[in-house]
Amino acid sequence: MYPILLIFTGVVVFFIFCWCIPTLWVLENLKGNEYFLKNEMALFLNIMGGNGNFISPARTVLYLVVFVLELNSRLFPDKPSFVVRLSSRREYIHRDIKTILLFSGAFVLLMEVINIVAAFLTFSAGIVLDSGLLGYSLLDFVTQFLYYMRAGLVLLVVLVLINKKIAPFVTLAVYFLEFFLRLNVGFLKVVWLPCDDSILVPYLLENPVSPVNVIPLIVRGILMNTALLVFAYYLFAKKDIVGYEKR
Repeated sequence: MYPILLIFTGVVVFFIFCWCIPTLWVLENLKGNEYFLKNEMALFLNIMGGNGNFISPARTVLYLVVFVLELNSRLFPDKPSFVVRLSSRREYIHRDIKTILLFSGAFVLLMEVINIVAAFLTFSAGIVLDSGLLGYSLLDFVTQFLYYMRAGLVLLVVLVLINKKIAPFVTLAVYFLEFFLRLNVGFLKVVWLPCDDSILVPYLLENPVSPVNVIPLIVRGILMNTALLVFAYYLFAKKDIVGYEKR
């Protein structure tokens, strides 16, 4: 119980830190700007949907580091005594998939709750409610959950293919490469990449759309996760578990 509480507390502190620092930076840079000082909604959109947003591409990369490293410590227990207690190979991978689902859900839920609570503490309730942040955060929870679940499944696939020690670094390298290509390769800036579906709240705050328009993102995420899940099952079915655990 205590390790879970420590992890929970650590993640909460981490998210609070990541919300406060960019927000304070934006507020400091906007000092003396009469337009933002007199227009709270403009200030809200600048912080929540612009440069200082807690849920932004740059910070998503940072969150992935914490997510992947912590999740890695919970997958593929390296004790042979654990393996022999399981009734089947399927039970082994079911345990890891359940861990990925629960950890992804908890991680994203904390992110969304802290973002909403911090918004209410920083701005007036009327501004937060008028912005549509609550509804957008619900949609964002779904897309972010699918995104982090996908990262967990990629980690699981790499774990099966390689080993526990270097799997998180290989996984993070894949995601870092994706973000790097998105930011630096010209033609990829106008082509869809999976990382594009990880940032929803800033886009919706600045470009309000019907929730129906988000359905393709959700369907796309479900399809990608399903494909990864099937692939992970296939790889695991052929995995020499005992040989893996003795490494």
